[in-house]
Amino acid sequence: MKTAVSHPDYPAFLAALKERILHARTSAARAVNRELVPLYWDIGRGIVEKQRVLGWGESVIDRLSADLQDAFPRTTGFSPRNLRDMKRFYLAYSDASIWRQPVAKMSKSLSPGRKPIWPQAVARLDESITTTDILCAEKDDVEVEFALKTKTNPIGVAEYQLQAKLPAEFKGRLPTAKQLADAVREALPPRR
Repeated sequence: MKTAVSHPDYPAFLAALKERILHARTSAARAVNRELVPLYWDIGRGIVEKQRVLGWGESVIDRLSADLQDAFPRTTGFSPRNLRDMKRFYLAYSDASIWRQPVAKMSKSLSPGRKPIWPQAVARLDESITTTDILCAEKDDVEVEFALKTKTNPIGVAEYQLQAKLPAEFKGRLPTAKQLADAVREALPPRR
């Protein structure tokens, strides 16, 4: 009798399980991000509005951070630094004109064989943002390793470059264009 590890079907069984686990983790990360991105934007909006309307100073961020950490002791992400990043996130994305897809703004006249590069709205962020906890501070080859593989918190990329062909290891693992458009539509705050 063969052991499971030496059985010829074991490698395929293991590969299938790894694929399912990777798919489930990716789906879970997308679901979390679909909720967190609007939450972070809304927290930033709330801080900015209270500071403008009620004249609250910057110290409200430290107090808010302490109170949120007390209220949610096992939750990370509400440090003063993160709350300031949420404020900057809201300020960077509060202009309705940037919500339009960059692709829709792109000119249809491209030179044949040229790979287009589209600057993202994230490039408009304040240069003082240096954290990788809400935004990706640096970009790298392989287009930020297709959203940093296991990264589960929201990120931003200053620019991207379309690849002529999707690497084989990513086939079937990435959402379709329609799924992405639906997720973005769901994540956007309601129009005023």
